[in-house]
Amino acid sequence: MTTTSPAPRIVEPAGQQQSPLCRLPRELRDEIYDYYACDEEGLAYDYPSRTLKYASGAELSLPLTCKMVANEMKGTHLRVNTITFIPCCSETDEDRLCERRSIAGRFEHLLRSARLTKLNMLNYAAECVTEDVIEKVIEVYPAVRDIFHSFFHANRPGFDLSDIGWTAHIPRDIFTTSFCDAVQYALDLTSPHPKFQELISKACEMPRDYKYGEPLFISGSHQQVLEWRPDLWLIPSHDDLFPMEELLIDAQCPTTECEKRHRRINFYFSAAAVCIARLSKLTPSIRKKLRSIILQEDCKSVGNPEVHAEGLIKYCTENGKLRFQMQASFSTLLAPAFWSLPGRLLNDPDTETRIHVYAYIRILLDWVMRTTALAKLGMPKRSFTVVLDARSEQATYIWQYFSKAASTRVHFPEGLVSVNGSQEAGLFFMYAFMWQLPVELWSIVVDIVNDESMIRLEIPDSERFKQWTYVQPYDTWTFGDWFRVYTPTQDEVMFPGDAEAYRRKYFEERS
Repeated sequence: MTTTSPAPRIVEPAGQQQSPLCRLPRELRDEIYDYYACDEEGLAYDYPSRTLKYASGAELSLPLTCKMVANEMKGTHLRVNTITFIPCCSETDEDRLCERRSIAGRFEHLLRSARLTKLNMLNYAAECVTEDVIEKVIEVYPAVRDIFHSFFHANRPGFDLSDIGWTAHIPRDIFTTSFCDAVQYALDLTSPHPKFQELISKACEMPRDYKYGEPLFISGSHQQVLEWRPDLWLIPSHDDLFPMEELLIDAQCPTTECEKRHRRINFYFSAAAVCIARLSKLTPSIRKKLRSIILQEDCKSVGNPEVHAEGLIKYCTENGKLRFQMQASFSTLLAPAFWSLPGRLLNDPDTETRIHVYAYIRILLDWVMRTTALAKLGMPKRSFTVVLDARSEQATYIWQYFSKAASTRVHFPEGLVSVNGSQEAGLFFMYAFMWQLPVELWSIVVDIVNDESMIRLEIPDSERFKQWTYVQPYDTWTFGDWFRVYTPTQDEVMFPGDAEAYRRKYFEERS
């Protein structure tokens, strides 16, 4: 991790003890080593070469002077420098099974196929799911309370899932990590039912009426799909993916337009995933020398990056002095996956692409809830922080819309029971999604705005932004008051960023 090429042979000079450096007390030598090894630009991890280099291009020659100095300086550069990780573009896999689809693209496709199949399983096993199971699921995953309830009760009479895979907005609603985890948890709770195996097996069979869409995995593979639960921050190898891919019906010849587009997309693994893969290769003694790591999430990555920080917990508990800072923006970490955007953005970058604000609210909700829940999973205090860039006009609008919805949710904890007047109707339609938000979200938003959360916002004007965002839910307000304060100026926002720059980053130009 610490060298870019094989180290030259260290020659032990004669009269080593006559060196002024070697005659100094060890404490002073350590201070000299720290000063010498520290670089203002820090260290950067280069994924293609799997090496750690000085960002400035500097190289250390002092450790090559003698064995004693080399031993004493071991790990010094890791302790005194900040290490930066960035996302890596997955290399194209030449395996004939998937032609030009990269490892990351294969991983994303497999995740999506498994999730759709598990939704089908829950549909077929609906008669086994009790209200008690639903309540347990909602208790564990409050961020999906309403949408899971709605999904499941629509599921009972027969909910057609055949179009879920390719519609514009539904995947962003139900494919958040928490919703997928909720589906998995519901299946786990239902599995003891005597009819469970028989019912879920139908998700991998070709039904006569295609009620829930054509199966994605071959007949008899339902148990393997049910048990496939990879870490979402995994950087898998071909051998990790191939056993599950062999079970895919479309493994040999993907036919959907979405899959054809995926062949031309650059897929990325997150900076967190790259960091975790590197840390896992180091010995505990080397990892304990680390002090400061920056995860520069400058593009959209595969595998629901909103939860990748969970993979860092073991390293933070192992080394209490290690500090992670994730740097992200609404146009990278929180934006809907680029490869699921309308095809016109890929083919015509000059087209104005507007995305409904709810698409961002869904992702932002799950990201905020999962990040602030890290402490409950064992993340030590102050070990992990997120700096979220909300300085763009679109990002500011999305955040303010989100925080207002959280405030309104507290004022109407049971929702609008009846809608009688135009103002009430306006509020109802403005926040038709509002009752899908957990009531406790407001306190989380308050902590973020007051800089008391592990999530820190980079905002254009601190005081003005805080005053406009931080609105207390007043009990004396009428519907008219709420309507005047919270009337949104728009329901859709422009794609947050330069569409042409996104196209260049993600879309491969191929003839």
